[in-house]
Amino acid sequence: MSQIFAADAANKRIQVFDLKGKFLRLVDVTENPVNPDPQPTGCTIAGGKLYVNAIGTINELVFSLKGEYASSWGPQGSGDGELLSPWGITSLLQEIFITDTGNHRVQVFDLEGNYKRKIYKNTWGVNYFWEPRAIAIFDQEIYVADVYMNKVKVFNLQGAWQRQWGQTGAGDGQFNKPYGVAITG
Repeated sequence: MSQIFAADAANKRIQVFDLKGKFLRLVDVTENPVNPDPQPTGCTIAGGKLYVNAIGTINELVFSLKGEYASSWGPQGSGDGELLSPWGITSLLQEIFITDTGNHRVQVFDLEGNYKRKIYKNTWGVNYFWEPRAIAIFDQEIYVADVYMNKVKVFNLQGAWQRQWGQTGAGDGQFNKPYGVAITG
């Protein structure tokens, strides 16, 4: 049965629905031994598990699809594998992609939480992130909405910049804090 998992930050839970919107169950993200006050900002499903961005001392919580705590990773910080205010999360095959908003980058992990690589540049330029929030993957490319750069930036799966569009404004093709990105195909 197909299900929708929705992050509910202020209520500290993931709500699960069927495709018609019928409520099925809750995943209480406070039911974990490592993060006493998690605020789930996003979730994805990979390898039969639920991965939850949960701002706090430990940023990634992993649950079974039934809601049982399985593991955690991603301590708070700015080093490789550490996260500061993770928002967007998606997965492709055996990798988890997270917008590490507070550190102005995207980080990539395997399904066990091992750091693999980052998409990042710490100087101004076309591939610089100011506040990446949303992330989606389509056709072997990563699309990231950057809230304060008012752009959608596109990278290949290894992190090489491909293209971008958008600028500040209210006209066609302009953004004023893009918080989401989704792709049809």
